[in-house]
Amino acid sequence: MYISDGWNTVQYLSNSNVDIINMSWGIDDWENPDSANEIGVTNLSWVISQYQIDPTILLTKAVSNAETPVSWDCTDLSSCGAHEMAMLRTIPDQTILVGAINADRELTSQKAGLMKDHYIVADGTGVFGTYGTSFAAPKVAGAAAILMHKFPSLQRNPKNTKEVLLKTADDLGAPGVDDIYGHGELNLKSALSPIGTLR
Repeated sequence: MYISDGWNTVQYLSNSNVDIINMSWGIDDWENPDSANEIGVTNLSWVISQYQIDPTILLTKAVSNAETPVSWDCTDLSSCGAHEMAMLRTIPDQTILVGAINADRELTSQKAGLMKDHYIVADGTGVFGTYGTSFAAPKVAGAAAILMHKFPSLQRNPKNTKEVLLKTADDLGAPGVDDIYGHGELNLKSALSPIGTLR
């Protein structure tokens, strides 16, 4: 599968009147990405514009499962390369980046790094012994769907939906939003509790 195939699918779904699109896919070869892969992974705003993805749709994006990924988990500007800096400049408000944790709440994927303001973690347990961010990201997407169902004002409002999910996450690691867990672990129960003027 080419990255363009994935984005063509996202474009199709965007034109199909959906509220949320989960993206549990990426590339295996971070060391030698071709131009299409590089654009598709590190410049989300550009590719969302290029493929005309509806800005009122919430996107959940699984991050890498690699323990030592060559990507944007750098924690300071001096350690960031071109890929990381491109990603930093282009995380859209409609996108949530999702990492995975195990039963002990230990991170098993790419850390938040400088993407911490857009990053949340969820249980990565899958089926038949599988594990990873591809199973964590749909849980965040599912939580968003339940949230939109309970609070209709959040439908077609990805920025506010994202804010609720991030702000109600269970804090993990260092206090506050940190470079490892970002906002922390998804907590649907907390997210469903009324916040502010939601109705």
